[in-house]
Amino acid sequence: MVPIIGLDNSDLGESKTEEERKPSILGGAGTFTATHPPRLVKAIASEMGIQDYGSIVNWELEVFDTQPAQLGGLDKEFIFAGRIDDKLCSFSAIEALLATSSNSSTVTGGDSPDDDSGIIRMVGLFDDEEVGSLLRQGARSNFLPLTIERIIEALADGKFGANLLSQTYANSFLISADVTHAVNPNYLDVYLEGHMPRLNVGVSVQADSNAHMTSGIKPLLKT
Repeated sequence: MVPIIGLDNSDLGESKTEEERKPSILGGAGTFTATHPPRLVKAIASEMGIQDYGSIVNWELEVFDTQPAQLGGLDKEFIFAGRIDDKLCSFSAIEALLATSSNSSTVTGGDSPDDDSGIIRMVGLFDDEEVGSLLRQGARSNFLPLTIERIIEALADGKFGANLLSQTYANSFLISADVTHAVNPNYLDVYLEGHMPRLNVGVSVQADSNAHMTSGIKPLLKT
């Protein structure tokens, strides 16, 4: 799908020769910019201060909403904002990490303020979710596993090995956070009774019988 970024009606009401109707080639034949609309090329080149269109070898453009976020609804209970799904979970995760006490006794229940529980608190914020998380900064990259491995190796005091890494994963607790769809009052018949997520009520925990999520029925019941 190609986004529409502007209108060009310059071909209407004008008599041009066949040669004049040919689109102009900016940057020369065979260049990257020759395959794009001239007005788009000129706009980007002007913004970047580029004089030679042929020097542009590639670009990655994204169209997104630039309007500021605002509150809405009868009681101002809604937040209208672009890309809010990722921001909500990212903000909550970072706030939780910052609010976590460095005193491990508050987590383990130890008596000593200097009790070393060995707990490592981490937050992973990834990109490219909508395209499958396959790029180097996505969730399916090796960035997080390698980071965890380096942390364990640095704290292992020369006793690092594959078994220690496996034990760390086995003793870890993972939360994969994202937003979910709230109950739609127009389609109440498609929801299970007691399983209708409502806005501003609380956290929703999802489980998928098709095993498409990290959470399962048994682990959820145990927690």
